[in-house]
Amino acid sequence: MNLIKYLILELTHQKRFCILFIINIALGLSGLLTVESFKTSIHQHIQKQSKNLLGADLQISGRRPINQKEENILRQHLGEERESTFITEMYSMLANPLNAQSRLTQIRAIQKNYPFYGSIKLSSGSDLQISGQEDLNQIWLYPELLNQLGLELGQEVRLGDAIFRIEDTILDDASSGITTSMAPRAYISYSNLQKTHLLRPGSIATYKELVKLPPSLPSSELKNLRNNLFNALPTPDLRISTHENSSQQMSRLMQRLNDFLGLCSLVSLFLASLGAAFLFRSYLRSRIKGIAILRSIGLNSSASFYYYLGQLIILATLSTLFAAVISHSLIQVFPKLIGQILPFKLQAQLSLSGVFFCWLIACLSSFTLCLPTLAGIKSVKINQLFGDATHSQSLNFGKQLFSSIPSMLFFWGLAVYLSKSWSTGSYFTLLFFICALALSGVSLLLSHISQKLPSPSLSLKFAIRDISRKKVSTISIFMCLGLGMVLLNIIPQLQTSINEELKSPESSKIPSLFLFDIQEEQIGELKEILGEHQTQFSQISPMIRSRLSKVNGESFDKGTGAYQKNLSREQEREMRFRNRGFNLSYRKTLIDSEKIIRGDAINSSFDPGIDDIAKISLEKRFAKRLGLKIGDVLEFDIESVPITAKVVNLRQVQWTSFQPNFFIQFQEGVLEEAPKTFLATIPGIQKEKLLP
Repeated sequence: MNLIKYLILELTHQKRFCILFIINIALGLSGLLTVESFKTSIHQHIQKQSKNLLGADLQISGRRPINQKEENILRQHLGEERESTFITEMYSMLANPLNAQSRLTQIRAIQKNYPFYGSIKLSSGSDLQISGQEDLNQIWLYPELLNQLGLELGQEVRLGDAIFRIEDTILDDASSGITTSMAPRAYISYSNLQKTHLLRPGSIATYKELVKLPPSLPSSELKNLRNNLFNALPTPDLRISTHENSSQQMSRLMQRLNDFLGLCSLVSLFLASLGAAFLFRSYLRSRIKGIAILRSIGLNSSASFYYYLGQLIILATLSTLFAAVISHSLIQVFPKLIGQILPFKLQAQLSLSGVFFCWLIACLSSFTLCLPTLAGIKSVKINQLFGDATHSQSLNFGKQLFSSIPSMLFFWGLAVYLSKSWSTGSYFTLLFFICALALSGVSLLLSHISQKLPSPSLSLKFAIRDISRKKVSTISIFMCLGLGMVLLNIIPQLQTSINEELKSPESSKIPSLFLFDIQEEQIGELKEILGEHQTQFSQISPMIRSRLSKVNGESFDKGTGAYQKNLSREQEREMRFRNRGFNLSYRKTLIDSEKIIRGDAINSSFDPGIDDIAKISLEKRFAKRLGLKIGDVLEFDIESVPITAKVVNLRQVQWTSFQPNFFIQFQEGVLEEAPKTFLATIPGIQKEKLLP
């Protein structure tokens, strides 16, 4: 107890050092604590609203209807007590029949018992309820569609081959969540969807079955039920998610933003910790005589080490409390800055878990960066009481480098944790430490050169000599300033790099219109319409829905659907790619946005009399995510018909070309008879010809 009392008493006599140290660490921690608190607040809000966001306990979804065999599996696992409702989602053009003006719209066809949880509030004050009467062609729109189409309530709109009366507008849609959509939404009755004749073989639509389970079912059982059901369904193109899984998926957009901000805050924490380490080193240099006194009264070297380690923990704790005060002020402003991308009002607040996390980070960062200085305590001798009190035994370079390894490992692990990605965190840390080493080398080189140069004045000569002798201080200050300048200058460099990556083709090559879900029988009519306007398709590509069933003769592993905790970004992406259907296409030659980077080009059509197996080309990043390579034999299931093909090349695709591109591309002569729709682009035409 006396030792702890002396420890605190010593800190109270070093007010200047304590204040500077606490401010340093607190400023570095405040950004990290703010981001963590904001992330926790969003996660908690979405978790509380997860059932309302999904509208059910469980969801089974895919790009095709659920067949009878799969429905039997659902009945077997979910039992007869469940309630089910079906939803079909698709994109289509909603038109004003009076002036032929149209807008792309997300159509959601629902049944009368949707949603099980939450509600869809209408402008009239009531909730959206489907009556179930098929003769009532009613439609409910997001209000922006009325303005875009120049319509009012009670008027009619055309959807496919059917006319619907606008019943009301949507005021608040509980199922919107944090999502991205290409167009505003419209609701119609599930029974009226057939009247539109929009659903045809090969049409692009998402089919969902929402399930309400008994309220007595605990959350852990729901998770096990989802996993058992996922494993029981044989096909990878159906996704099964609970309301908790769905909320995780909806918050992914905000998590990416938070992960990026977390890496930015890590930089400030590192620089602040580096400054704190420099302060602590100076402090210990001034306390050499005090350490020698402690040694003279019987305190061994290990106890001395823990004595000053205790001081670090106290300072880290005070820094965390000060950072919590700063963060509390910041999180009141933060939601207002990004409120436009949040579909709900967020009450952000500090969380105890976030404060504890930041306290742990403060202790570990202070300890690891101050470890080389703390290790030097063991070399202090009692006879230094009679020598220069400011002199300390320095570690040699090898020991300094060895004692710096924990700090490097700590910041690398923290970067991986904050970015949720092994590759991103590792690259970030590697580049950061390379810059730090380069700046240290430059600092030493400049210090050595400055000693060789003639000095115009005596004061400058002594200043250069003082800097060159205090190498650790010089390197620390130069590295902090240098890293700050690097980070400031890297932002425009990143912007240039991103702009280059997202660079669009020449304006003359950018299509004016992008058409999708074109039926095969509509192509001839569309070509005639384009011919009347003296133009034609710049690109038209078939699209066939399929699922990957086998790889090299073995059943394709569909993974877990990415609904697991503590997965890295790369693992999440791979799991999502495995648990999905695939769009196939074919074309005779490559287009401008594609180039083969490995393998042989496909220059001929498939001839069953000559060729043993069809050839396919894969996009390189897609192949990497699924672990596929040249020479692999893949089997696809297209409407229960197996199609086998061999990977012969990998392609690099410029996705910003605004042309139809695909991960998987067959050679011609294989898929021509398969059910398909078409994607097409129309080249640049004058604006006045585009608008009605």
